[in-house]
Amino acid sequence: MRIIKRISVREVKENMVLDDDVLDSNGKVLFAAGIRLTSDYVRRLAKLNIPFISVREPIKENREYAVVRGIAGAAVRRRLIKGVEEAFSGKGRLLKQLPYLRQYIKQVIRELSGTEQVLLYLEELQTSSDYLFIHSVNVCLFAIALGKAMALNEEEISVLGLGALLHDLGKTQIPRNILDKKGPLTPEEFALVRGHVIIGGEILSRDCQLDERVLFIALQHHERYDGAGYPHSLKFEQIHPLARIVSVADVYDALTTDRVYRPQIESSTAIQLILGGSRTYFDPGVLKTFKRIAVPYGIGCSVKLNNGLSGAVLRLNSGDLGRPVIWTLKGAVNLLHEPELQIIKAM
Repeated sequence: MRIIKRISVREVKENMVLDDDVLDSNGKVLFAAGIRLTSDYVRRLAKLNIPFISVREPIKENREYAVVRGIAGAAVRRRLIKGVEEAFSGKGRLLKQLPYLRQYIKQVIRELSGTEQVLLYLEELQTSSDYLFIHSVNVCLFAIALGKAMALNEEEISVLGLGALLHDLGKTQIPRNILDKKGPLTPEEFALVRGHVIIGGEILSRDCQLDERVLFIALQHHERYDGAGYPHSLKFEQIHPLARIVSVADVYDALTTDRVYRPQIESSTAIQLILGGSRTYFDPGVLKTFKRIAVPYGIGCSVKLNNGLSGAVLRLNSGDLGRPVIWTLKGAVNLLHEPELQIIKAM
């Protein structure tokens, strides 16, 4: 077993093993995941303008700690983002990009196949790409993680991933000044935005002849479990099971990402908001899995405890991801064994 530690490049030492690709500003892989760092590699890393890297840190047989790693490596995520950007760019482009998008999704599934516990966790990725493309990829990866944790088979997860990747395709037909508007939308503008689900379904049906489950995801990811969603006010089992998974992934990424009209919400707060939607917004079965694998406080996250101490998340406990090991000025504090201590703020 191993854990993944995110460290400053200044802390890099010889013989550490990279857990994720190190890329340059153009997305080119400089150091591949899995390599052991030599003294020469350490010197070269020190010269790069890269603040943090992820390294593998072996630990002895301690089943208490959860293995933390991103759902997909930085290189795969960048390829997916570029693929979506190209696929969304004009008529006929999606059909051309579909084989590549499917290939990248299969690569993500292969990478996760040997992972004992898949966690809903993505490393921060610096990119200049448009929000729509980044959001589409993030929702795809979150949906794949949920699907794997729900024990879907590989074929179902592949369809789920592709549907999640294309769920917002209809937004390419909505005027950018409406999508990027900082203030509240008018009723007419709101109606246009809501129409993206119908538009996306029509494009996918007309141009690509995809698996109908992909179309259901595009059409139904804004339906709500109690029937309060759109476009058809479906409820409960009327909503396709894969669309119910994408619905949770979609809202989670939207909450935890900066938007033009509001800043991002901390993961811990977003998780609580989503879990509050049981039997109202979301399928309780999907939420049960979401609660089990969603990471409220990532490795390195600064937090404040109710005893006044502040620190950073050092380890995650597999028994309760919301009660990690915190490194403080007084040493390590394992919240799993300190029931009176609570995290009161993420900083």
